[in-house]
Amino acid sequence: MKLRSLANSATWGFLAAPILVVVGLAIVYLVMAPHSADHAAQTFRTELFELSGPTVWNNYWFGGHYLPTYSLLAPPLGAWLGFRVMGSIAVVGTVILFTLISRREWGERAQAGAIWFAFAATISLFSGRLTFALGVLLAMAAVFAAQRGQRIPALILAGSVGLASPVAALFLACVGFAHFLAERPDRRGLELAAVAFLVAGVVAIFFPGGGDEPYVTSSFVPAIVLTLVSAAMVPPGQRLFRVGMLVYAGALVASYVLSTPMGGNVNRLGALLLGPVLLCALAAEPLTPKIWKRGILILLLPLIVWWQTGPVIRDLKLVDNEPAVSQAFYQPLADALAPRLEREPARVEVVPVASHWEAARAAAEFPLARGWERQTDRHLNPLFYAERLTPERYRRWLDRLAVGYVALPDTELDYAGEKEAALIRGGLPFLEEIPVGGEWQLFRVKDAKPMVERPARLSGLETDGFTVSAPVAGSFLVRIRSTPYWRVDAGNGCVERGPGDWTQVVLDRPGSLRISADFSPGARFGAVRDCRPER
Repeated sequence: MKLRSLANSATWGFLAAPILVVVGLAIVYLVMAPHSADHAAQTFRTELFELSGPTVWNNYWFGGHYLPTYSLLAPPLGAWLGFRVMGSIAVVGTVILFTLISRREWGERAQAGAIWFAFAATISLFSGRLTFALGVLLAMAAVFAAQRGQRIPALILAGSVGLASPVAALFLACVGFAHFLAERPDRRGLELAAVAFLVAGVVAIFFPGGGDEPYVTSSFVPAIVLTLVSAAMVPPGQRLFRVGMLVYAGALVASYVLSTPMGGNVNRLGALLLGPVLLCALAAEPLTPKIWKRGILILLLPLIVWWQTGPVIRDLKLVDNEPAVSQAFYQPLADALAPRLEREPARVEVVPVASHWEAARAAAEFPLARGWERQTDRHLNPLFYAERLTPERYRRWLDRLAVGYVALPDTELDYAGEKEAALIRGGLPFLEEIPVGGEWQLFRVKDAKPMVERPARLSGLETDGFTVSAPVAGSFLVRIRSTPYWRVDAGNGCVERGPGDWTQVVLDRPGSLRISADFSPGARFGAVRDCRPER
């Protein structure tokens, strides 16, 4: 009994400092409540869940897109706890688990690395990576269970990572594969990697996203250099760390060379784990007496801290005293558009601001032609990322998305909105300015394409559904993106995939047809058509 008490006392002593750091920083985060760009996405998705409950589809961004590609678990947990509280709890749990894992792997001298991890994990909250934080918590729990020989719980937790965050699932796969290579024939790491990758893959099959995330050279070079130098610095006995760094270096190169949804997000794993795990590995064995290596380490460790904190500082500077994060900034626009959209539903193109809060604030009022998910925007709207944006291409895009109004804010813009803003300010014959208060220029698109082919009209638009009304029977193109999960809720007719990946509805008689997205595994591989008698 006395030995157990001593063991528990030693464990709590080891945990105390990392817990104090993570709890202290989490409280600062909750008090500050920063409004970074990723917080905008969290806000919108959480409010969407509060409004509509669990749903697979969102009509208010991009003309329609899948929601589960981002996360299945974060929106309900964020709605229940508050997304900032959810992220804070996830980070505290992650730090506790990492501290216990590191103590078992590297011994008592690993505490400094655990303290560093507490700092690294918590500062990511300030950038708004809350869904990622939830995924990392589950990934760390899977590693913790596997380390203690609890195979089934470890595999269940590994699978749940893919439901929480695809990025975290791929990182767990990377870590698990590295463990397998370093510790063969131990297969625990390979099992975790396979399950995490499989679940993330299944989610991607049923809810495809598409698009790629940029990974610029200025982000890639520091990552690959710090990773390879760190791998060379550890003592020879730290095979797992060295193999892990080489596997991660391979992931960095692949993300840089190939166009993938991961892209620059691959830096997150290194920014989170590289410094803390390096410190744990160095503490586990006597440091080499070679002076040149000590000199490199003296330079390396602060560079890793800079690499960790740089993006967070940049994100916070972007929203510091930025009016575009508040709902009041968008109110004049909403007031001007409300009566017009009541008469004739249409999408609105809000030229994206640097903080991307239009994707939360404006989308709460009316459907946007774009949204805040870089991969999806690059995939569906590549013209804004091309070297040149012409009036002709812009007009075709407005027609394709059934954009009725264009809004240009007087604030700092996202780089994918700068060419568009310059085009609008230069004057376009198909845009007619409407007087509006606040920091806005609002334009009506002349002869805009309607969201539903005439003589039908869009009589209702919800998050995951819409209603079409027509005075005659017939087939009508609806400029809402098609999904195999569309189902007829009410009315007499059918829904099917139309030209241009839009939706086609068929009304068998004059009246209304109510369509909603209803997930069914079999529908993913079947024809996008659903007919049923009127209820």
